[in-house]
Formats: sequence, structure tokens, C-alpha cells
Amino acid sequence: MESRDYEIILNAMPETGVYVIRESDRSVLYFNHRVQAVCPDIRLGVPCRELWGSACRCCPLLTMGGEQESQSVSCAGPDGGTLDITAARILWKGDTPAFAITVTPRTDGEGYTYRKLLRVDLQEDRCEVLKSDQDGWQLGEGPLSSQLAAFAEEGSVHSDDKDRFLAFTSLEALRAAARSGPGGQSLLYRRQAGEVLRWNLMEVIPDAGSRGRCAILCVKDVHNVLREGQVREGPRAQELIHSLGERNFSIYLVDLNAGTAEIVRLDGQMRSPLAASVHPYDQLLEEHVKSRLHAAYQDAFRRCFSLESLRRLKEEGRQKTELLCQWRSGPDYRYISATAYSGRDLPGSSYAVLALQDVDERVRRELAHTKRDMQMAAILRSRFRVMNTVDLTTGQCERVDLSLSTDTENTLIGNYTAYLQNTAEHHVHGDDLDAFWAVLSLDHLREKAGSLKGDYEEEVLRYRLRGEPVRWIEVRVTYCRQQDQVMVNLLGQDITDQQQYETIQRQALEDRAYIISSLSSLFFCTYYIDLERDTYRTVTQLHRVGDVLGDEVSFTAGLQIYAHHFVHPDDREAYLSVMNTEHLKNTLRWWQPSVAVEYRRLPEGPRPGEYSWVRATAMLSHAGGDDVPQTAVYVAQDITEGRRPH
Repeated sequence: MESRDYEIILNAMPETGVYVIRESDRSVLYFNHRVQAVCPDIRLGVPCRELWGSACRCCPLLTMGGEQESQSVSCAGPDGGTLDITAARILWKGDTPAFAITVTPRTDGEGYTYRKLLRVDLQEDRCEVLKSDQDGWQLGEGPLSSQLAAFAEEGSVHSDDKDRFLAFTSLEALRAAARSGPGGQSLLYRRQAGEVLRWNLMEVIPDAGSRGRCAILCVKDVHNVLREGQVREGPRAQELIHSLGERNFSIYLVDLNAGTAEIVRLDGQMRSPLAASVHPYDQLLEEHVKSRLHAAYQDAFRRCFSLESLRRLKEEGRQKTELLCQWRSGPDYRYISATAYSGRDLPGSSYAVLALQDVDERVRRELAHTKRDMQMAAILRSRFRVMNTVDLTTGQCERVDLSLSTDTENTLIGNYTAYLQNTAEHHVHGDDLDAFWAVLSLDHLREKAGSLKGDYEEEVLRYRLRGEPVRWIEVRVTYCRQQDQVMVNLLGQDITDQQQYETIQRQALEDRAYIISSLSSLFFCTYYIDLERDTYRTVTQLHRVGDVLGDEVSFTAGLQIYAHHFVHPDDREAYLSVMNTEHLKNTLRWWQPSVAVEYRRLPEGPRPGEYSWVRATAMLSHAGGDDVPQTAVYVAQDITEGRRPH
């Protein structure tokens, strides 16, 4: 499996925390960013029991025994929410007995206040109180459906919402919701709280493994979230969306007093006010710097856009500050313009706006136009230390130290080949000499320039210097056509820190890959689906499934083939109705990031009575600007043990 496949899977499950603990002492061996966000104090080597508090009561290891995996449900999430927890035995790094733990919110309630959390037995029409506030309505004796009806009838629910509330909370409706699938159903209504009305959200979430008998009923106060979203939307639409528009792929609203930031737009997608979340600005900035920004620009970016710098921008009365830098987009880096605007303050607040704009095409076009542009562009001076301009006719070279200036006194003129020979003899590591001459020799430069088809091309050479510790140099050779001539420039920089960073990133990727492969006992097959093209790519799958599907790339055709060969006849219709392309495109959204269906898998061989249960889940990976899903990740998990009576 390629590295991008690991990234796709992990990014498609952004709310899932993954960590690994040693079997002998339960000490932490690995954790991903989601775990760190929820538990900032987590460190390698810390016993996990010191991190989670009351959630340990629901640890799947308590009931795991000698099994390879175990599952549990916890009502002790960071926001009071319900969590699905799985544990699987693995060998960490190949030789250390360990457990891989996944923690996934069953509901996404960021910013919400939970009023009630009930486990409901729908067959007996009674419930167990998992969590309950002390204000207002309290559960008494008698059937739950009757208590819910009395709650509405006595005036606690707004009159315009009462009929919908009664219909939603009837016993028949609750039972239907419990059978509706893992996403459950929800109701938004207004509840009387003292002298005021407040918006509440009631959710019915099927309890996995109960076969429709039980469900989790959640009641959340969402009034503040709705109100704050409306308050934010006005100035944000006027100040940001209208003024910055589609020019910027990411926009952040920074509260200079609180030191926090709200993500308004991210990677081309606007955030709904209901989905808005507030993050510590310094933490958000550092995460972006480390994960997306080219190493050569990280220090400058921190200096320019730190919280202290933005506050100083406001104090000095300056309208904006900007920086040209390189931002990772997929496997490549693109030039972006990062700009901080000192905005008009809201009452009682002081804020700034950080906007990121893709200017890659414009910058590269400008760099290719003239020698002066290439010499004077800020991006060159911030990234490269030395620039050599080679005259292919005379073999002369102009060498400019960009760290000083481009003035005449900082320019050295001499024979290019002689300069190259001196560098090779005294500085270049012996193992890199062949590559050094192959890319930089005058003969090669002339040959490359003579065969230039377009207006611009470039070659990149990386080599080591002699001595210890090892240092790396990158030389970028640019060929720019200007009328009837080709201008050749050599841009050099020390990339030792970048090489070390890339080494660390590769190790981190290997760790993530190992985690995913270690979780193969939970997800026995994984596919990446392109919903727009109706195609799929296999990440992992059982051999016998691959033998049946062959080289098929159509998702619709593959789904039909799989259902015919592996899904019990009584379950095929339900399976296909949930997993078909149109249903996924119509259902998956940022507020409903996954859908699932359970089915019986046909057995191998001639024993028809022996089938296993499988849960297939499709998770949203990427959506377009209209919130229509474009890609998804499909995973399948054997849940036979959870289906057996205990």
C-alpha cells in the first residue's frame, strides 16, 4: 500500500483517536493528533490509566480476556458524548506485545451541552439514566414514552413544536429510529427553560449489538451555538466573505484578546456557523507550520503571524502584513501569499484576519519572465542563499550572495567551469560527484538549453558536503526562454534542516502505516471510492474477494458482483440500497460523515448454515463546494462476536 493511501484513510476519519499501549504495563507507545487534541498531557511512556479518568470504567480491555479484539461504549467523552472504543492485540514494531486502541465519537457534539443521556430498552419502554442535569424535567416512574408525552403536554415544549415532539417520541417512532441504522434520527425543538425558550436537540442512536431493542437517547442544549453562529455570520459575511471572496483558499478569524482562532474557510471549503469551532491560535498556527509549510519559510512565518506580531500590527495601526512562501498541496509545494489584515473590531473584541491565497501560477510566470524578476523576487531571497547566472556562450558566471543584497559589490564574475571544479574538489562528498557533474556541467547546461521545448524548465540536484556532521545542499537549475535566448540560473540553499524534517516525516508515515496494518483485524477490507467517477481503488481486501472482483474498477459493478457472491440473499437489497453510489452522494455530509449497514456474509464451502456478520461503513473523505461528497473510504469489519448472545 502506498503512503497516500494511509493518509487518505487517516484523514477520512478525522474524529477517530488512535493510540498504542504496551500490554505489560499499559504505557503509551504511540498516539495520533486527535488523541493529543483531546488529551494534551499525553506523552510516550505514560500509563494510559493516568489520562482518561472515569472513562477507564468502560475500557474494552476489562472484558477482552484472551480474545484478539474487544469493543465497548463509553459515555465519558470530553464533551459528555458517547464514544465507541475498540482494542486489538498487535505486535508493536514486530516484537512488543501491545494493544491498538481506537476511540470514535458516536455523536459529534462540539460546543453542545448535554442535558440528558439515556439508554432506552424499547421492548420494555423503560430507560437507564447515564447522565442527567439537575434543572427542569426529571424522570419518574412509568413508561418512558408516557413521560415524554406528559413533558410535552404540560407546556415544556413550544406549542409550534409539540406535535413534532410527540410524533418523534412515540414508542413506535423510537423503535423505528433504533432500526434506522447507525446514524440514528434527530429532532430540533424549543424547550421552556424558566422564562425563556431554548433550542434543544434530541437524538436517537441505535445501540449496536442490541438488534433494535435498545438505543441511546441524547438531549442537548444547542441554543448558544445557534445564536453565536448567527452573531458571527453577519460581520464575517461582510468583512471576510465579501472582501476576500474566492481569492483565498483558507481564512482564519483571530481573536487578539482571547488568543483564539475560528476557521472560516479551509482548503477551499466554507465552514458553516453551526460547524464553527474555536482553537488556541498559537497551537493552530504551529500545527499548520509543521504539517504544511516548507521548512525554509517556517521561521519567517512564525515571526510574521505569531499572536504577538498580529497584536503589534493592530497597535501600530497598520492595515496588513504579508509573506510569500511555499505551502504543501498533495505531494508538491505551491507558492502562496499569506496576509494578515487588521480588521474593524466588534464591540468588546479585537480581531485580525489571516488569509492564504494560492499564487503559484503567477509567481512561477513572473520568475520565468526576466532575470531581474528572478534576482529581486522576495521568494528567492527568503529561500535561497546563492544565485549563479551562467552565460552559455562565453562560459562566464555571475555569482550573487542573496543573503546580503544584489548590489554590484556582492556579485562575483568568473569562469563557471573553474568555479565548478573547485567546488567539486574541495567541498562535494565523493559519493555525490557523478550526480554533481551530470546536472551542473557546462556541456549539460548547453545541451538542456538547446532542447528546451517551452519557456521554462527546471532541474534539482541535492548533494552532501564533505565532513561531519553531514550537511545537504540543494541546487535548483532554471532554464528561462527570453526571446531568442535561454537564461540559465543556479539557485543554491542549505537544506540540512529540511532533510532532517523529511526523515522525521517518513518515520511518522511509517508509524501511521504500521498502525493501519495492525488494525487489519478490525477492518479486513478497505477501499477508496471516487463517487464522481463511480470508481474505486483497493487498499486492502481478502484474497478470495480479490479473486472474484478481479480487475474491476467500476464501484457500481464491483458492488453488484460482491453482493452476489458474498452477501446473504435476504440482506442483499438492504446492503445495495445503503452502499450504492447515489445513496452515498445524497447522504454523506459534514454533519453525517458516515453510513453503515450490517449483513450476513456467505460462508466458504458447502455449509450454508455457517455465516458470519459484517458491518460495512462508508466514511466521507472529501466534499465539493456544494457539500456534495466527492470521495469516500469503505471499510468492512467482522462483528460476529458482538452478535452472539451473552
